[in-house]
Amino acid sequence: MISKLFFFLTNNILLNNIFIKLGIDSILTSRLGTYKRNKIDTNLSLQKMAGFSEKPTVQEAIDKIHVRLETLVEQNLNEGDRILDIECGAGAYLKRWEGKYDLTGIDINNDMVNLARKRMPTATIILDNFLNHDFNHKFKLIYSVSILEFMPPSRLMAFFRKVHLLLEPDGKLLIQYPHALNLKDTLYPDLYYVEYSPRKIEHKLRNNYKIITHEHCFDGRIIDLYDAKPYEPGNRTFENGYLLIAEPKVKPKY
Repeated sequence: MISKLFFFLTNNILLNNIFIKLGIDSILTSRLGTYKRNKIDTNLSLQKMAGFSEKPTVQEAIDKIHVRLETLVEQNLNEGDRILDIECGAGAYLKRWEGKYDLTGIDINNDMVNLARKRMPTATIILDNFLNHDFNHKFKLIYSVSILEFMPPSRLMAFFRKVHLLLEPDGKLLIQYPHALNLKDTLYPDLYYVEYSPRKIEHKLRNNYKIITHEHCFDGRIIDLYDAKPYEPGNRTFENGYLLIAEPKVKPKY
């Protein structure tokens, strides 16, 4: 019953845009969303637990994100610097730096947090909503992989502002997100899985960030409003994703 209600309330473009204007889209998604209540299957790989298949093309796309993250760390961080993984899951990305950097992960799913704590006992793993949590220090690197789609449009600016406040002056931000694949996606047809337009993301960044890279994760294409030539049209696949790497401007303009 709840899932049917959620589908009705969050898959209507007209209603969705009214909810966004009123700022209540976040209430709907936080109360009716299912991720934080999902039970994980420890028989699955970490990748499958996170909801991604292991077919070769998806694996290639995921591997490319791993490489970009590792390169960013190697080129910009010193041993002991702080790293924050937003919606860290079981720590598939974070664990690679255990013992070398000061690691923090945050996630809203209790099972994922418990598993991450077992896998990375020296890391700080927080059970909370990123937007609600009070952090007591800044970070040299903040990243998130495939979570922006769950960020309500009315809270998108708040998300980027909070990240900006948490970044060291010379810190870096990396975000991978599923981007809009058609014009309909830019009108928010599904509040639970928002495929943002790259143009929309750049608009939110314009005052507080300097964009270093903003391109298609898999093939490096530059897309403006939406992707007219997506991989596997009609399907949601990790191959269709956009990569943002940015750094804070010296003087924020809120």
